[in-house]
Amino acid sequence: MLKTEIQKNMKKSILILAAFALLGGLCAQSQGPAVQQALSEAVNLYQLDSEQAAEMLKIQERHFSNLEEIESLRESDRPLFLQKKNSIRELTQASTKRLLNEQQISIFNQQLIERRKREAALKERLKMEGASKEEIQYAIWDLD
Repeated sequence: MLKTEIQKNMKKSILILAAFALLGGLCAQSQGPAVQQALSEAVNLYQLDSEQAAEMLKIQERHFSNLEEIESLRESDRPLFLQKKNSIRELTQASTKRLLNEQQISIFNQQLIERRKREAALKERLKMEGASKEEIQYAIWDLD
């Protein structure tokens, strides 16, 4: 019985690795190394199955495509760029959360808590340095 379970787990692992390799190849052709790295990190962090990995690939491709679209604002209108960048991050998070199962959502929520802690520490440091509310907001949006 245990041997059968181990064999099932090994088959599942091999299928996931094969799917990940295929997705990695597709990813490398489409948006480049940034998408591939984000996909790899998500697969490893959340232990995504092959279906979830395929969906995560779409999410990451959309994320980086959206970032490319606003890149011209980086120099011409930095506040708008940062605001849009933050919106893209939030949309990516929402899409990711919908993809995850209950166990994976606990990891996702822990990541959100860590980000909020980093934001709070940054906000506190900037307040101590005398930064304006606007400067603090831009710094938080630029945190990524």
